[in-house]
Amino acid sequence: MTNHKSLAPRRGYFAILFDGRVGSTYLASLLNQHPNILCYHEIFANQEGKEEETLLDLVEGNPITNQITSDTQLSQDSFLSGKEELAAVGFKTKLCNIKDLSNFTEFLKAHDVKIIHLYRNNIVKSLISTFNGLKLSKMKSNQWNLYEDDSTSLGALSIDPNEFKSWFWGRLMSEWVTQNFIADLPGEVLRVSYEDLTGSHDACNAKILNFLEFDNIRLKGKTKKMTSDKISEAVQNVDELLELFPEDHQNLRYFRQFFE
Repeated sequence: MTNHKSLAPRRGYFAILFDGRVGSTYLASLLNQHPNILCYHEIFANQEGKEEETLLDLVEGNPITNQITSDTQLSQDSFLSGKEELAAVGFKTKLCNIKDLSNFTEFLKAHDVKIIHLYRNNIVKSLISTFNGLKLSKMKSNQWNLYEDDSTSLGALSIDPNEFKSWFWGRLMSEWVTQNFIADLPGEVLRVSYEDLTGSHDACNAKILNFLEFDNIRLKGKTKKMTSDKISEAVQNVDELLELFPEDHQNLRYFRQFFE
């Protein structure tokens, strides 16, 4: 058996629930800069059938090795060595990566897990970022984010309108599922928008640390923005996307508001 310090937190657990391209990697890497917080990334991704085992490792204070990133590894190693005192352990996940939601719900309730619901107000910009992530993952073997020292330029995208429409409705559905799942939880929930995380960084930083019961210190995430906020700069065929819903379609106004 490996001799290491337990990773059981002194205070408790938190979970970041999200639906794609809303700044979750940035937030997790930001929290890993705190001397008393350990935040894992998507520990349930590509781990079908191992959810219960992973949750048990969390509770027993065992290191988690799947889907580990460099910032998590550094943070985890620091706590394993005893250099820092671990106060809170968390992770980020999409609900679609969890097969047994009832078991997951019981875990959240049993351990008073604090929930951070990370979302993005503009679903179209989130989807454009998803397509950019897909493009980057093909260029850099499954790397979905750009980091501080990476100068890669992705350029403007040309997006297949039918594929975009399918993703649009799929994302709306997944967000609806996440919102309803969180609404049924009895514990504490903090809603954090991508827009606040990136646009009001210091205030959002303080709000998140206060929610996790830490004094405020300024933290910085490791990823950088890779998609322009101006849709006309990020996408070559904006007009084609705008034509997805005809003028008399009942969802036209709802869809087009995200392009304004």
